[in-house]
Formats: sequence, structure tokens, C-alpha cells
Amino acid sequence: MEVRIFSGHEVDIESSPNVVVGQVGATDVDALGEAACTAILDSVLAHLDRTPLRADAPVPHWTFALVADGELAALEHAIYQQAAAFPALHERIHALVRATAQGAGGHRPWADEETPTGAAGATALALQSRDRIPAYLDYLRECDLDHEVLQADELDAIVQAHGWNDDTITLVVARLTHCCGQHGEEQVGAWLEEGGLDEYLEADSGRAGLLAEMRRALSRAPIPAWGRQDRATGAVAWTEDGLELQLELLGQLLDEEELEAMREHAVAAVGLVD
Repeated sequence: MEVRIFSGHEVDIESSPNVVVGQVGATDVDALGEAACTAILDSVLAHLDRTPLRADAPVPHWTFALVADGELAALEHAIYQQAAAFPALHERIHALVRATAQGAGGHRPWADEETPTGAAGATALALQSRDRIPAYLDYLRECDLDHEVLQADELDAIVQAHGWNDDTITLVVARLTHCCGQHGEEQVGAWLEEGGLDEYLEADSGRAGLLAEMRRALSRAPIPAWGRQDRATGAVAWTEDGLELQLELLGQLLDEEELEAMREHAVAAVGLVD
């Protein structure tokens, strides 16, 4: 079987331009095994090392797949999921997810009509280890969250796998700040009502973790829609309207005193423009 890269302006990979980057001798695409998964990941990484995705020449669509006798045999999602079963391949998976972040419009390229490239890799690693949640959030920030499809399901699965703790609380804050997207507020509301988040936040340690993560999030530059960039310095500060929208989202988890403290922190950390 051939390892092929599909890249271009079409989402239908059967009609997208593609290039052969490697060969795999596996006979069963549903049970590739560690050696075949290693060969696939190494072939794709080597191709990206020679021909990296570039912000100055972005493509809307990019993915990799196995092709046998001219027919698609396994898409990137299935390959990532199988490779994640082997701990020795986790760093390769992480490297490949990181290498595929540059796409059109400042977002990840799409692997298909619904899924950004790298989705299955980032999610599979985060499901296996809490230590991979920060990397999953890096991936999530790179997605076009104005066109969400599967991200909420990914996040629900990660929370279900690990429960509520200092690592998964970062997902809550992300969904109300830089990764709010289409359904962030709705998802956090569901976690509060039926996902056990309210009980976790009633504990002192849970509340302290939430507030600390909110302060970290508000120390970062706001998303473009909520901030304004200084042309001279390049720094992005909050607009008054943007900060109000941000605090409104956070307000479902905060009392008035906590909310005012977050306002003061955001202004002190990032600034506020008239």
C-alpha cells in the first residue's frame, strides 16, 4: 500500500491532488500494527520536513491516507487511532499534529468536510493521558471554531476519561475564552447541569483551580473580535465591548466579587482601549 498526501482546495480527497510519500507492506488496514504505523508516521513527517505547510502559502485541505490498488484503504483518523495504541509512537503523533497546524485563514487545514487535520491524533493522546491536554488545547485553538462539528464530542470524551481535576478544568476555561467558538457556552452549561462540574466547583480546591486558570487565560491577548491591536507595538488590548462579552461568559461560573476581580486582572494584564 502507498502512503499518500492529499492537499489542495478541494475537500473531496478522491479528487484532490496527491503525492506518494511512502510504502507500507501491511495486509490488514484494520490491524496495522506498530511497525506499519511507525512507517506511515515517519513517511508523512519526512515529507513535511521537506515540504512544510506554510502560513504564507496555505491550503484549505490537507490529509494523509493509505491507498491500495488506487482505492482509499485507511484515512488519517483511523491511522492516528491505531497508532495511539502504541506508547512508543505518541511523540511521533504529537509531532505530526504540530506539523500540520498551518492552513488557510489562520486555521488548521480540513482533513474532510467536518474534521480538521490532526483531530484524531490530538484527541487520542489527550484521552490516554492528562499530560496531553495542553497539547490538545493547542490543537483546538488552531481550529476554525466558527464551524464546529466534532470538537464538543472530543471535549466530552476527554472529560469522561479523566473526570474533573486541575487539568480538565482548563477545558472549561478554554470553552469560555479563546476556544469558545460556536458551542462553548452551551457545552459548559451542560457540564454544569449534568456533567458534575457544579459539584467539583463547590470544593475549595476545584474553585481555586478554576480561578487560577481564568487568571491565566485573561493574561493572554483576547481573541481578535474582542480586542484591538496597537499598530506600533503589535500588542492587543481589550476593547470595552469585548471585555464585557468575555466577562458575561465567565459570569455563569463566578459571583460578583470574583467577576470584578477578573475584570481588574484582565485590564492590568492586557490593557483596555477606549
